[in-house]
Amino acid sequence: MSDSSDSPADHSGDQLADPPGDSPGDQLADPPGESPGDHPADHADQDPDSSPTGTSGRRPLRCLVTGATGYIGGRLVPELLRAGHTVRVMVRDERRITGHGWADEVEVARADASSADQVSGAMRDVDVVYYLLHSI
Repeated sequence: MSDSSDSPADHSGDQLADPPGDSPGDQLADPPGESPGDHPADHADQDPDSSPTGTSGRRPLRCLVTGATGYIGGRLVPELLRAGHTVRVMVRDERRITGHGWADEVEVARADASSADQVSGAMRDVDVVYYLLHSI
């Protein structure tokens, strides 16, 4: 008696790809205010530094990074700067950013994350926030 688990299954008739129009990506529309060609994925083969903004034609963003002196934040900040964005770091003690190669290239917002008013002030006029704080 032959055990069917010993022989490979025949999947030659199986359909491996979604038919045209049935893929989730085929149903996505451009967000309001954007037209085809405005999405970063449309420019994936374009060098980001070849555009005037350094961000593939999109305007630079003002980014707030909390936890900028940590492992991930300390690596994110120079990448954001390299991409042409304005970076603001939120720190309790400004001396903590001393020694980072990017310290002179960022705005500093002195704030304690436990104070809603201070955090709100740090977020003023910011387009995006990277919240990288944690407690041990």
